[in-house]
Amino acid sequence: MKVYIAGGRDNRDIVQWIIDKLRHAYDHEITHNWVTEMLNEATTKKQKAELDLMGVVTADAIVLLYPGGPGTNFEFGYASAIGKPVVVVCMPNEYPLPGEIFYQRDNVILYKVPVPPENVDAKLYIADDAAILAANGLSEVAKKNLELSIKMAAKKKPPALERMRYGWKNGYFFVSTSTNDFTFTASYNGDSPRDALNKLFNDNSLVEGLGRIYWEKKIINEFCKNDTTKGLCIGCRTCKEKEG
Repeated sequence: MKVYIAGGRDNRDIVQWIIDKLRHAYDHEITHNWVTEMLNEATTKKQKAELDLMGVVTADAIVLLYPGGPGTNFEFGYASAIGKPVVVVCMPNEYPLPGEIFYQRDNVILYKVPVPPENVDAKLYIADDAAILAANGLSEVAKKNLELSIKMAAKKKPPALERMRYGWKNGYFFVSTSTNDFTFTASYNGDSPRDALNKLFNDNSLVEGLGRIYWEKKIINEFCKNDTTKGLCIGCRTCKEKEG
């Protein structure tokens, strides 16, 4: 996932720790590292600001170390305005006040770093815990994105099938389809049509590409005549309800 890490200059060491952890331990791509860019004397302040904003724009998600300075707050508002998910990791004893209403929006995931226990390196503890919480938040973002993609795919109209044949032939269950994009044929020697269809769904990405729900409607429910005596039942929803 492409990630931008926002935070105040006072916490830049922790920000750098999070960047290194997310990049090397969790295989995330960092869109822009403003901590190292601060030291680049070849760029102007205006150019640095543009690079920071480009890091926000090109990221799939933002990790924000709270509290931050004015620049951090601007980046948070900008990310929220363009619909980016923001994982907010709060420093110990810090949390957005009830009046900070923008932290209550649906695009925000809030985490809080606990107070370090005694006899530990407090800064290292905070930095490491913040990185873990950031990674957890990004996993939550990925999960939400996947759920949204599934919902969108279910609503999307699948490609029209111009030709579709399926059934038993010489002991094999076969499916043959053609669309404007491709022709697909598969056959499996399963113990039953139900086993064959399950194997077809699990083994072939093209079937999944057409949409499993679509195939269930077009093949399973049409093929099944609710008459197991003729060997036509392949475990469609109607039969499962009867069995239940």
